[in-house]
Amino acid sequence: MFGDNLDRIVKGIEKNYEADEIFFTKPGRQFPSRSAVKGVLKDLRRVLFPGYFGNEMLTPSTSPEYFIGETLIQIERSLREQIVLALAYTSDDRDAGEADPARSLCGGTPEHICERASEVCTVFFDELPSIQRVLLTDVQALYDGDPAAGSKEEVIFSYPGLYAIYVYRIAHVLYQQDVPIIPRIMTELAHSGTG
Repeated sequence: MFGDNLDRIVKGIEKNYEADEIFFTKPGRQFPSRSAVKGVLKDLRRVLFPGYFGNEMLTPSTSPEYFIGETLIQIERSLREQIVLALAYTSDDRDAGEADPARSLCGGTPEHICERASEVCTVFFDELPSIQRVLLTDVQALYDGDPAAGSKEEVIFSYPGLYAIYVYRIAHVLYQQDVPIIPRIMTELAHSGTG
């Protein structure tokens, strides 16, 4: 029975924890969160394709500024936090992951990491209008290239290939800025979501 073997199993797994192969993590540091990165992608898609992936009821005649602004503020906060984690994890600083509130305004992480994360976010968010324009040409190309496509709306809402392209375009901006780990998380999320 399982209960009779539990102590033996726990001891066996605990013994395996001593192996170098299982723990590649660095003490005091943590990986970026896959679920937070997934949330960033989800919310960005709502901004770039409003009304398709959320319940916002936006039309060209309404003012979407509040929705865009508020959503981007939330996304920036979450993305910056994940970038800080990725930069701190891969940093050569011995104490990059150890909290020291006197050193930084960003959770005890060294100031240069926080500044770099802010720089990355500035470049990233400046690129969003261009990314959106290119994605709209991707939608048109997919629509033109698929005789079975009923509408561009159908392409946006249901084509897994467009989702993969969207994630690639987002991840590529971060990759170009040498952000570690996060672009790979993004592309793997797209891969697992689209096959």
